[in-house]
Amino acid sequence: MVCKMAKKVFIEHLLYWFLIALYGTSLLAKFYKLSNSWVTNYLADFLCIPIVLYISRALIRWLKKMKYFQFSFFQILFASVYFSFLFEVILPQFNDKYTADYIDAFMYLAGGGLYYGLTKKVFRL
Repeated sequence: MVCKMAKKVFIEHLLYWFLIALYGTSLLAKFYKLSNSWVTNYLADFLCIPIVLYISRALIRWLKKMKYFQFSFFQILFASVYFSFLFEVILPQFNDKYTADYIDAFMYLAGGGLYYGLTKKVFRL
């Protein structure tokens, strides 16, 4: 039983490190203007919520000593809507670097769905 749980945890960590590497690759592609495709425009937004929530969950588990802490569906939804609202509604009004794009907002929500699916269905501990 312990070995099976340790294997799930290892695979989960490995997957999130892969997502972080993929996120970094998409940012490098955007920085070096390698292409103007879905990867450079939307992949970072899609992966943002899973990565932020994974790191947040790890910090909560470590700081609060709650080994099996998981975010609820509503907390994941709140984070996704919050990021969508902040980066696609609020910040474009104050900084030209940010542009309002409904596809980006959808990608934040889809990323929240990915995180929910991974943590609640695939890696349920």
